[in-house]
Amino acid sequence: MQNVNPVDVEQNSRLAEIERILREAQSWHHCLEESITDACVVYDIRGNVVRVNSQFERTFGWTTAEIRGRRIPYVPENQQQIARDAVERVLEGERLSLITTRCAKSGKLLHVSITGARYYDSDGNVAGITVLIRQVAPAHASVPVTAVEPRNSTDIWREIFSKHCEGIAVLDYRLDTIEMNGALADMLDCSPASLEHPGAWRNLPIFAGFRPGGILEQSIRNQGVLSHHEVEYQKNDGHRSYFSLSGTSMGTRPDGSRAVAVFVSDITDRKKSEDLAQQSNERLRASCSSLEEKLRKTEEDLLVTQANLDRAQYTAKKSRHSLKLIVQKFQEHKQDRRNEITRNLERTVFPLLEHLRTLTSSGAGSHLLETLCFTIQQITSDFGMEPSPQLDRLTPREIQICQMIQEGKTSREISLILGLAAETVVAHRKNIRKKFGIKNKKQNLARFIHDNADTSLRLKT
Repeated sequence: MQNVNPVDVEQNSRLAEIERILREAQSWHHCLEESITDACVVYDIRGNVVRVNSQFERTFGWTTAEIRGRRIPYVPENQQQIARDAVERVLEGERLSLITTRCAKSGKLLHVSITGARYYDSDGNVAGITVLIRQVAPAHASVPVTAVEPRNSTDIWREIFSKHCEGIAVLDYRLDTIEMNGALADMLDCSPASLEHPGAWRNLPIFAGFRPGGILEQSIRNQGVLSHHEVEYQKNDGHRSYFSLSGTSMGTRPDGSRAVAVFVSDITDRKKSEDLAQQSNERLRASCSSLEEKLRKTEEDLLVTQANLDRAQYTAKKSRHSLKLIVQKFQEHKQDRRNEITRNLERTVFPLLEHLRTLTSSGAGSHLLETLCFTIQQITSDFGMEPSPQLDRLTPREIQICQMIQEGKTSREISLILGLAAETVVAHRKNIRKKFGIKNKKQNLARFIHDNADTSLRLKT
């Protein structure tokens, strides 16, 4: 059974958790992009489209597959340089806020409000720009003038002022003479009639910056315009809204006061989307920090495991060396024991056998004595060695005959010494050839036994 490394299991578990968090964040971002009512476009650093949401497809007509990896051909010719300058400012760190026009796929010219900011990759480098595009009514809509009811420019302006989809207010720096249209009244959750008294306007925080010395008053006084100043406003029901103020000076009135035209856009949805995006980024940063910490701990665990493996290898190496020394000592001890047994036989048994040889005169007894001497010599010379598999198959009588064949005796001599019939010795020789695997081969048995004596004649003890 294959061993499972616990470190690998833990690391795989952590990587699976990382993938789950990233999939969840990706799903959350996709849900956010699809839930906003503005068209959303994500560009890479070269200005090519990374992705768009479904609202963009509905507004402009291009599908994601048609424009992914390409530039969107929706900037009018007279807006090309303005668009390039705006992109450069955003890449330098400014926020994009622009009222302009863009062309739909059908060729229709749309009046839009564009906001955006740059985004970063995992290394903290600028990776591209994300923009939100909202379709708005034209700032100078043409009012049809019929021949039956001709109207002067003041009437036309008054109709535009009252019916414009964006909030518009005209005021002076003292906030004494103010007029606003119905769209702005709806945004502020009040009616123009409720603000007929000049002092009532001073209670609206949205216009506080236009008072003498205020930041908005100074901006218009110094630059002549006010561009997309964001303010927070709390309605009567307690809900908070966010507005973007843009303004321009309308010159000096006959009484010496200066009038300002202020355009107000409700950016509450955009702010909520930005807050959600910020929360998502904070979640991602927290998740990345957590994952980095887990990866750091995993690396530390791997280093500890590697150190443990190194110690185990060192211990195994020492164990092998110790085992080698033990085997060497055992071999030396076995050799000493063999030498000791051989010396004891030479001092005690061999002299007695030599004496018996001188006393024995009969042929059979003499051969039995020779066989005994030969056997003892084989035992002492082969002490500690494994028996031959070939010899294990021979009977004691066949081993005795092999020893006589090795001594050069013929079958007739063997039969006389052992008191056997010559045919019996011949049968034994055939069985020996068969067991040695040389039956029916042109192989001399005496020569085979002589050549293989070290392996074939190791007698059983």
